[in-house]
Amino acid sequence: MRVGTTGHRGLDHDVERQVRRLPNDAVRQWQPSELTAVSCNADGPDSWLAEAVLQYGGRLEVVVPAREYRADTPTGTTPSMTRCSSGPPTYTKPA
Repeated sequence: MRVGTTGHRGLDHDVERQVRRLPNDAVRQWQPSELTAVSCNADGPDSWLAEAVLQYGGRLEVVVPAREYRADTPTGTTPSMTRCSSGPPTYTKPA
């Protein structure tokens, strides 16, 4: 199963708390070997899904929408971006 998300940065604290739980609950509907997240891996819900899938043992496909995308994130990186740079996930980069 391939799953994806899109979200926003800077969510209200109460909304963030609720949204952070959703990926962890959702990924358990599939076996880790059957699960692939597709994400731009931005700060917020995108990276929360990516982390949940990676922690569960699934795969991650990162769609990089621009060459300088990682440099343009507020923190420069997310935990799942760091994990991707040292692991086997598939990356889809712009031409």
